[in-house]
Amino acid sequence: MLQVTLSEEGQLHSYFPQIESFSHPLASSVVHMHDGDWENILKEVQSDIPGLVDDFIADFSSLGSYGNSPVSEKELRHTAFEVLTMLMEAIAGPLDDTTFRQHADTLGRRRAQQGVPISTLIDAVQLDFLVIWNRIRQAAGGNQEVLISHVDQLHNTVAKYNFFVRDGFRRENARIAQDLRLSNARHLDKLFSSTSIDTITIEEIAQAIGCDAHSNFKVVVFHANSALKARDALDLATAEGKIFGYPHNGLFTAFWPLNAENQPDIPALPSAVFGKVEGLANVRDAVLASPKLFEASCTPTQPTPAHELSWAIAGSALAAFPGSKQNELSADIAKLRNSNSPALETVEAYLRTGSIKQTAAISYCHRNTVINRLSQFADTTGYDVTRPYEAAAVILALRHEPSSTFRTSSSSHPHSPPILSPK
Repeated sequence: MLQVTLSEEGQLHSYFPQIESFSHPLASSVVHMHDGDWENILKEVQSDIPGLVDDFIADFSSLGSYGNSPVSEKELRHTAFEVLTMLMEAIAGPLDDTTFRQHADTLGRRRAQQGVPISTLIDAVQLDFLVIWNRIRQAAGGNQEVLISHVDQLHNTVAKYNFFVRDGFRRENARIAQDLRLSNARHLDKLFSSTSIDTITIEEIAQAIGCDAHSNFKVVVFHANSALKARDALDLATAEGKIFGYPHNGLFTAFWPLNAENQPDIPALPSAVFGKVEGLANVRDAVLASPKLFEASCTPTQPTPAHELSWAIAGSALAAFPGSKQNELSADIAKLRNSNSPALETVEAYLRTGSIKQTAAISYCHRNTVINRLSQFADTTGYDVTRPYEAAAVILALRHEPSSTFRTSSSSHPHSPPILSPK
């Protein structure tokens, strides 16, 4: 049975050995004697839920809140409002038990997903009791009898809510333990979402997700048009911890240590591939840079080395420079790409090798065919890739997504290459 004493100042001192309500007939009769006063007190407290929230936030903040857990003050305040409202409704009268339990279960699961220690979560719910009790005590004034006769009702409600919260928390933790994707998610969010991050934190994250912070990693960032397909295709691999998966900015990133015993099978979808990234800190840099990479470049049609796409960033910067012809060049290249012209593939092979002979071997054609295709490219764009300065402009334009505010007619390049060309 609940043991309760009240000091002369109205402070509550109690011990709650169980959740069950009073069953003694005298307790029941005392409760009925003060029902009217109790209802009035509850109405007064319920009329100022925002005030209860302020009290809770102030007290909880002084206790350290949720520490380093990713629970924002905005979320904390919103949750406090919902919980205190729910508890006051349950104290004031009969409340659907399913609704009550679901509300507590949702809170418990949410905090488990956020990595909040269960002891801190329990402290937060117990603080709800104290915040409500203090407001009720103030509203009751000197009416000690009504406090004594209803404190068990208040405690039982909060204790029941606490039980459901803990149950939801533990069941969610058990589920997360079986799914490494979920347990890794909060650590990866910290890695990629933090404004800045230090070496110690990087080491802590690496330890939490089970890798060496100084390992070499392969990083694949899937373009927005393939992110969902990639995420679905890699769902099992992320759940089993074979790769680390992280959605961001409409993209989806998969990365894993290069020294992993079993290298994962990655879908051949449009993506930027960082073949070897040294250390987890550089993985963060690569992932955070990828939106800018895709923004500047044409949408890749297949897995593409990130260093090839990165030329587009320089091309984009040059395109914005007064007098530059990069946008016109990029537009002409886009036309060749859209028409599936073999000249473009030949030009790319030539830029990689610098050799007519090697290009012919790669393209499975005669050397004269290579020469003709390079000439066709020059006629279409005004750029001869056998000339280094013009080749440099073409390299920057090959991956660059042309702006929509330039001319695309053939008259825009009367064989007058951009600033990079000596012509």
